[in-house]
Amino acid sequence: MPEPQPPVRDLDLSDQPGETSANVALAPIIAAATMNYDPGREREGVRGWIAKALFWLIVGLMVVLGLGLLFKALLIGDVEKFVANLLTPILTLFGAVMGFYFGERASSDQQRRGGGPPGG
Repeated sequence: MPEPQPPVRDLDLSDQPGETSANVALAPIIAAATMNYDPGREREGVRGWIAKALFWLIVGLMVVLGLGLLFKALLIGDVEKFVANLLTPILTLFGAVMGFYFGERASSDQQRRGGGPPGG
């Protein structure tokens, strides 16, 4: 008949009584799960992604227009209509996004440094 095995216990690797290896190993996970959620980091990532997407859209449109003119696939009149109807609103949107993005970033940096609003 096999001998009964002693019960399995967690290995105590710390100098704190009652703290086991499972507690020590799970501590970072538990701390991360109980921290308050800060949407600022995710929001910054999305804002950056939108700014980059608009930038690359503008670069792509400029390349297409340039190649179209270079290989005479587009006429100057076509390009003028395209710029007036599509590229101008996209550039305006890009300017607004960049102004909002950097304005918000400058404001949050100033608040982190402990400064108040300008002139105040």
